[in-house]
Amino acid sequence: MKIVIVGSGGMVGQGVLRASLAAKDVSEIILLVRNEPEGVADPRVRHIVNKDLLTFDASDPLFSDVDGCFFCAGISSSGVSEEVYRRVTYDMTLRVAEQLKASSPQMKFIYVSGAGADASGKSSQMWARVRGEVENKLQALFTGNVAIFRPAFILPTPDVQSRTPAYRLLYIVIAPIMRLISAVTGKRFLSIIDIGNAMLNITRYGTDKVIMSKPDIVTCADKHSAT
Repeated sequence: MKIVIVGSGGMVGQGVLRASLAAKDVSEIILLVRNEPEGVADPRVRHIVNKDLLTFDASDPLFSDVDGCFFCAGISSSGVSEEVYRRVTYDMTLRVAEQLKASSPQMKFIYVSGAGADASGKSSQMWARVRGEVENKLQALFTGNVAIFRPAFILPTPDVQSRTPAYRLLYIVIAPIMRLISAVTGKRFLSIIDIGNAMLNITRYGTDKVIMSKPDIVTCADKHSAT
């Protein structure tokens, strides 16, 4: 499989990249990044540096025959205006989606949204309305080839941290407790690796469900044995 990952430097994106690197049937991984990253030496990985995704152009043959795009990029709405949040969350996402759709029409697009996103546009929370607008646009653009993840709490691996300071502090406190609960009770928490495995399985096998919450994502991640 040939995949594109957007947001591989973030907490979720790092997990998605790790899952993709572990998959034997992934032949090529294209990372859309703002800066050349360090520490990824796998020959299947190619970095495409683009400082502003609003200028992204997928006309290069590199972006033909892509099987799946895993879109993990985003920012917190805390402390930012609606204009800034919309530019990053809506405008940039749709720019990448439309460009890749033109180059690889049969590609599957898997988008990490968030629990509480509101596709009706009625929410009092700005971020929920904007996320909902993105979801609606993606469903119209990729009819039958789109999945939208609405996770709540996502458990990182111990060596991965969120870029958002408030979230980073929260995870430092909460993550060890949740790992202990999981070890003692067997309760399954959604991990960043689960997100990646679910995306890979959707690219391999498709999905009948478009909007996916935590139980759906976990089921999808475990759908088939790792390839």
